[in-house]
Amino acid sequence: MSSGTSQAPLRRDTQMWTNYFGVGGAVRWGRREVETASEDDVETTVTGLGGVQGRLAGFASAKPRFGRGLRFLTPELFLALEVGGTRRAGEGQPSRAGGFAVGAEGVVRIGVGRALASRVSPYGKVQLDQRFAVHLRDSAEGNHYLAALRGSAGLLVRTRPESFAVLAGAALDGVVGAQKLGSRSAVAQLTAGAELAIYAHPRRHLALAWVGDVRTTIAGRQFGGGRLDGRVTFDVMIGRSAGPKQIGYVSLFAAFTASEIWATPMQSPGEARSGYAASLGVGVGL
Repeated sequence: MSSGTSQAPLRRDTQMWTNYFGVGGAVRWGRREVETASEDDVETTVTGLGGVQGRLAGFASAKPRFGRGLRFLTPELFLALEVGGTRRAGEGQPSRAGGFAVGAEGVVRIGVGRALASRVSPYGKVQLDQRFAVHLRDSAEGNHYLAALRGSAGLLVRTRPESFAVLAGAALDGVVGAQKLGSRSAVAQLTAGAELAIYAHPRRHLALAWVGDVRTTIAGRQFGGGRLDGRVTFDVMIGRSAGPKQIGYVSLFAAFTASEIWATPMQSPGEARSGYAASLGVGVGL
């Protein structure tokens, strides 16, 4: 380190990333129920999809340029272009082919947080969170785009050396977007939930990450219904060096999402949607 007026470089503490381009598949299934005066109209769909994926996600921390403590980033960029087929069924009706399915789904997250420099520290984080799923044949869950501005706070735990980090906290989201429910599509509400992220780099050429969150509506049910949704992802990176000269690696990815949405009396009485999706992917480092 030089002396005098020169500025010392930032000390990078933890850097655990995956960025890859590859292939993957997904299974989406959902249920839509509408109560009428005489009966309940129920539709279920199951869609199998395969296609190409691109992903960048991880955790990085460093000493900030200004102030004390620790600055950290938790980004996630994910895009999948998919084709497949759908099967549909109604109440008391046999399963039938629902036609060709093509579409895209993705996630854009950018989280910036601050914590103390200690190994166990409270943290605060602001995160922009966007999720979407758009397919040619609308599923029972429904095509959707949701954007949230999240504020969260919790506890950050790190080990020495920097090979393990855990973030666990509570979150408050302002959510806007669009998803069909009855006669309305606009979503504008306040949700509350929790987040948990675990990043591990136990060996030089092995890194793992588990990230999940869950949230539920606490205000604005008249704009988007009552909602409960969650998402969890799992990444395995094999063959990546922790040093500045990184070698090539293979990344494995798995995700599960779930959502339950129900209308309020001010919207379309008796309508509910639920949707679930399981995704797998494999790719090589960019």
